[in-house]
Formats: sequence, C-alpha cells, structure tokens
Amino acid sequence: MYGLLFLPLMIWGSICFFRNRRKTAIYQLCRAFGWISLCVFPVPFLAAARQSIEDFNLGETLLLLLGAPLTWPIFLGGQTVIRIFEDNVKHWTGHRRDTMFDNAHVFFGLILVQVLLLSLLVAWRFQQGKTWRDPVVLGVGIFMAGNAMLGMNWPWYGD
Repeated sequence: MYGLLFLPLMIWGSICFFRNRRKTAIYQLCRAFGWISLCVFPVPFLAAARQSIEDFNLGETLLLLLGAPLTWPIFLGGQTVIRIFEDNVKHWTGHRRDTMFDNAHVFFGLILVQVLLLSLLVAWRFQQGKTWRDPVVLGVGIFMAGNAMLGMNWPWYGD
C-alpha cells in the first residue's frame, strides 16, 4: 500500500519540524514535509466526524476516528490531486475503476510531485531562517489544509 510508505515519513517530518536541530538542506526539506503534513493532519478527523454526524453509529464512529490517521496520506493530495487524477487516470493507465486503490501508484505519484514542489519552497524559506509565521510558509500551510478539506467529499474508497 503506497499510502503506508508516506505515513512514517510524515511522522518523521513532523518530529523534525518541531526539533529544528540541523541547518542542512535535506533536514530542512524533511521539516518542510513535516510542516505540510501537520497542516493536513486534522482533516482526516474532520472527515470522520462529519461522516459520523451524517450517519451516527457509535461503533462506526470509533472505527472512523481510530482509522483516521491511516487516511492522512490520502488527504495530502487534496482537491488538486483528485482533479488531476480523475481527469487523466483513464488516459494514463487505460482503465478507471471504482476506487483510488486500482490506480494507487498514479494517485500517490501525483501526491509526491505536489508535496515535493511545495516542500522545496518551504525548505528554501526555512534555509533562510524563516519560521512557520513567514507569509510563504503560512500560505503553503493554509493552502494544504484548505485543499485537503475540499477533497473530503471524494469517495476514494469507492461508492
């Protein structure tokens, strides 16, 4: 599962974001990835809570909330990756089925490109001694959180 490859990196990047011990470019890139991951972190829980409010069942609600961290990598793509994926996946792979899992390699490849480009921008600002309060860094964080929230309605698990 491609998403599970992202999860340890997201956790490690988040730890690096708070520690800020090294000034190397690679470490700052890891911190930037952590910043982006942290900005998206609440969204899986919001999606689970929203789903629970619409169709409340205590068992399902607990399952959704406990499983929310596992969906964290999917929300990194947000609406931008969803739109590109939905519009092009059939052309790129020759098929489109009911779920994202049928073409997960394409979906997570798109996430990787998006996150890498934004992480490079944020890492560049971190290299200059900027913090999360920098307008560019904060703007990237707000964009990622908003982008993820816009993607909450996408049935990536199938209908």
